[in-house]
Amino acid sequence: MLGGDATAGHTTTAIALVAKDHTMPSTTELRDALQQIFDENRTLIADLSPSDMARPTANPRWKVRQLAAHIAEDDGGTLYVAKILAKGKNAKAPTFVVNLANWWSLRKYSKAQPADLLAVMDKKHHELAQWLDALPEEALQRGGEVSGMGHVTTSGFLIENCKHSQEHAAELRAALARP
Repeated sequence: MLGGDATAGHTTTAIALVAKDHTMPSTTELRDALQQIFDENRTLIADLSPSDMARPTANPRWKVRQLAAHIAEDDGGTLYVAKILAKGKNAKAPTFVVNLANWWSLRKYSKAQPADLLAVMDKKHHELAQWLDALPEEALQRGGEVSGMGHVTTSGFLIENCKHSQEHAAELRAALARP
């Protein structure tokens, strides 16, 4: 159900939403996929130089620094929403609130260097992994409404968030003109 393939010189996690027998990934499979994406993103941020941080991205409002900080904070946001979904509750907010939350969480990184972001990334990922390790399998099937996603299970949200994180990593590589 979960596997990897080589694309443009780096490994990406290919996550099937549902296997042929219509089963969802287990907690272990999700944990492995999240770990692989974390490892890839950590390497990407570790390879940034201080001069890379001011480079533009495809989004004219974000520099590499903001995009790298967003990636570093990603597991924290994932944990926040996944905890809500695992309780069977909604994690829905108007788009302007989601955008405000992104801005609010990133504003503190205006002078951050790659090493600063690695420390954040390590902490957020450890917290997510610890929570997922303790999560009962049945909680993966609970869910609710998520902004921009509609109704999704905890498992489905974690899968979509893996894809979202990979998209941001691709944006960062594109800004740096790296494969």
